[in-house]
Amino acid sequence: MSAYPIRAVFMPSGTADTRVLVSVPKRLLKHAVDRNRVKRQVREAYRLHKDLLGLPPSMGLHIAFLWTSNEMFPTEAVTAK
Repeated sequence: MSAYPIRAVFMPSGTADTRVLVSVPKRLLKHAVDRNRVKRQVREAYRLHKDLLGLPPSMGLHIAFLWTSNEMFPTEAVTAK
């Protein structure tokens, strides 16, 4: 699934817990401060909207959020995506 600037890749896990990976390539954002800010924004957006997944309690997912842009966006835009 893609919603620019975020791409989400997921697969079911064999356990009931959900694991999340947030990846921001150094090739796109050179400064660690910028990469860390984007990671915080994506993690917070996931935390606020994880109930939208609607998973049964016995099912878990492995989710990877991949940043695909070389620019930063405001927190509201990242949350909306």
